[in-house]
Amino acid sequence: MALDEGLVPADQRARALDALVNRFQPFGGSPHFSGGTIGLAPIVRALMDSRRNDVLGQVLQEDTQPSYGFFLAPTTANPRA
Repeated sequence: MALDEGLVPADQRARALDALVNRFQPFGGSPHFSGGTIGLAPIVRALMDSRRNDVLGQVLQEDTQPSYGFFLAPTTANPRA
């Protein structure tokens, strides 16, 4: 959230962004992030503002647990229309 709100000093922004991106890899080497309902939008904006669409694309296409793709995947209770 600090990156999104401009609270990180300019000379530390790249380091903070790298730390954020590195947090996406701990689940078996595939990219996952967890920002919850509150943190998702600031994470997406921070990545987009930093031109890290590559990371954002990888994370949003992941569909293994725990991921937003897994959460949104169709189930028998919530089939894809």
